[in-house]
Formats: sequence, C-alpha cells, structure tokens
Amino acid sequence: MVVDPRDGSKYRDWNNPTEISVRDANVQPFPMAEKLNYEENKDREFSRTAIRIWAPSGTRFEPEDRIVYLGETYEVFGHQGTWHRFSGLEHHVQVIARIREG
Repeated sequence: MVVDPRDGSKYRDWNNPTEISVRDANVQPFPMAEKLNYEENKDREFSRTAIRIWAPSGTRFEPEDRIVYLGETYEVFGHQGTWHRFSGLEHHVQVIARIREG
C-alpha cells in the first residue's frame, strides 16, 4: 500500500505489485448476468469477460486484487466466498474476476 501525502489515503502500488502463485486452482469461464455487464456509456463499444476461480483453503483474495491468468489481467469482482465442511473447517474459496476491454 502507498499513502497519498496530500490526504493520507491508501491505495495499491500497481507499479510494484506483490505477486503470489496459487496452485491447484480450478478456473472456468463465467457468463455474467446482463445486469452485471451494464454500463451507462452508450457511445462506446466494450467487451467484458469473467472467470470463476475455485482455490485451495487458505487462499485469500481482496476486492482490489488483480489476477493474471493465461497472460490476461483480471480484476476481482466483489468478495470471495469461503466454503466450509460440515465440521466447520474451510474446504475452499471461490471468487469471480473480470476483464474489460474497449
């Protein structure tokens, strides 16, 4: 995180990101509902693609994170879901990420 000297707000330093690798994840295309693809910008054409990621227990995604998958950079959309076993132990986590072009 970088602190803005003018107002003290914090933001991500995308010029010097911290990279981690997540192994044994499952990534699949995720067709988003039309209402999630809506933008009030009628004069521009754009394309939005989303993926759903199931990752091992203990993986943590933040809403501001970016994910690089097959050479494309996606942004996390919303908060991760954490799936638990009946015993209460964490089984895996799931997140949706999307990319917008145009």
